[in-house]
Amino acid sequence: MDSIRDQERDLLAALRPLIAPIRKLPVELLTEVFLLLVDSTGDWLLSALLVSQICAHWRRVACATPQLWDRLITLDRTKSRSAAYMATTKTLFERSAPLSVPISLKNESRKASPLAEYIYSLAPRWKSLSWSGSSSRLRALPLGSLNSLESVNLSHCTDVTSSSPIDVFLGAQRLRIATFSLGAMGLFQLPWSQLTSLGVTELMQPAQVFLDILFQCTNVVDVAFSAMIPWTEAPALSTPVIQLPHLQQLTLIFAPGAGENITPFFSRLSLPALIVLNIMHADADMTAWWSTKDFTQFQRRSPHVHELSVFGTSLTSEGAVSLLTEYPHLTWIDLRYCFHTEDALNSVLDLLGRKDTQPRLRRLAIVHHAINTAHEAVLEQIIFPRWWPDAQSVNHTGARLERLDISRGEDLLHQFSAPFVAKVDQLRAQGLKVVL
Repeated sequence: MDSIRDQERDLLAALRPLIAPIRKLPVELLTEVFLLLVDSTGDWLLSALLVSQICAHWRRVACATPQLWDRLITLDRTKSRSAAYMATTKTLFERSAPLSVPISLKNESRKASPLAEYIYSLAPRWKSLSWSGSSSRLRALPLGSLNSLESVNLSHCTDVTSSSPIDVFLGAQRLRIATFSLGAMGLFQLPWSQLTSLGVTELMQPAQVFLDILFQCTNVVDVAFSAMIPWTEAPALSTPVIQLPHLQQLTLIFAPGAGENITPFFSRLSLPALIVLNIMHADADMTAWWSTKDFTQFQRRSPHVHELSVFGTSLTSEGAVSLLTEYPHLTWIDLRYCFHTEDALNSVLDLLGRKDTQPRLRRLAIVHHAINTAHEAVLEQIIFPRWWPDAQSVNHTGARLERLDISRGEDLLHQFSAPFVAKVDQLRAQGLKVVL
């Protein structure tokens, strides 16, 4: 009898998965479960393969769900690839069809391989491309073959010259995002007027080169340029001011070089939609400067900036005050190592300490080697009227300070008196994020 019961128990255990609630899920809901699992794990391929091997039904659903397989495919020519790797890559392309797929081609070689040839044959299905190395196969792609490409990241080109640039991206009608990290500009021809996001990094070139490219990006929304070499002197303005009506975020990082003048970058631009402006010099021990008059005119052509960050420039008292008064509704001010003299620092602190100055301010950072106990009174005028606990919010209108960073940078010792620090610590205990 016990043997019969054991057999019945084993049979019920074997049949239990067949009546599990998840087997009653419609295919559409089961698909959503699969996608949530793949999106929530670090190894998407392992998760996708796992759900496709549970049972025949799950395998059919998984293999018929292209969204489960349209993830990044990477080919690094410095690493050996087995036949199994190539078979897996082909499987991913097949199961993700007809969707487009992100591709990363690292350290591309002139030497042909079956896997590389297969991936390049599917170029019409590339959704994004991260690329470095030899350009021979990229150059061989026919114009118009990248009709699904939306973004491209180009770096470390080994065999492209500016006299023979690659033009395959000119036919990429969906291309909107481009990032460069190259040894020279002009190696690739891009449909600049299509781009909405443009970034150039690790590239030491005269700032005029970047400015000339920016003028062509008439629909760009987000721009980040780094390692620009400033002008030694301002060039004569022989062309009109250029308006970029959609540009909302602009980050400019200038590199050490023979010049320090960054005025021309602003005297030629009108950015009526600009919201975020970041101006930086890569070396805090060196400074860049702009003409206060010309920059003020730029501010009036770009009046809607809410977030302002300045690092490593040389602001005079006049320039510092003008910088903030022309943007009276900033929500974010970040000024680091950018004052030419201590008087310029004092002018900014006095301005911020006035009642009703910058009423929308939520984040404030001022880092300068001269900040010390002598500034505590004006700092209290800046900080305390802009902070109140949650319980008192109903009694206040306007913006409340959320984050504060006031320091001498690396010199963190003996900046402020113990009573002042204790007052700020009370605000920190109430919820204000403080670096002091």
